Amino acid sequence: DNPGQLARRCLYAVAVLFMLSPTQFPWYFCWLLPLLALVPVRSLLLLTALLPIYYLRFYFDSHGLVKVFDNWIVWAEYLPVLALLIFEWRGSDSRVGRRAA
Repeated sequence: DNPGQLARRCLYAVAVLFMLSPTQFPWYFCWLLPLLALVPVRSLLLLTALLPIYYLRFYFDSHGLVKVFDNWIVWAEYLPVLALLIFEWRGSDSRVGRRAA
């Protein structure tokens, strides 16, 4: 294992921990930032750009519309990231298959 592979594995481990946690507050994402500097992954960089949407929740809450945020806006925040993650994973899976052949 080289240091790049170790950094990538650590990044994915912390990213999975973040994505599976019941509370995905933006400040919990700070654990990923040093690893993203070493291993830039497009989907996680996109999440870095979309995480400030979380703060709209306070606006919706003050107007009594927190259900709109919880049921719709959150999906707009995380769905593109999940789609890009799957796309990247499938792309890397096909590259590995070509190398093995």
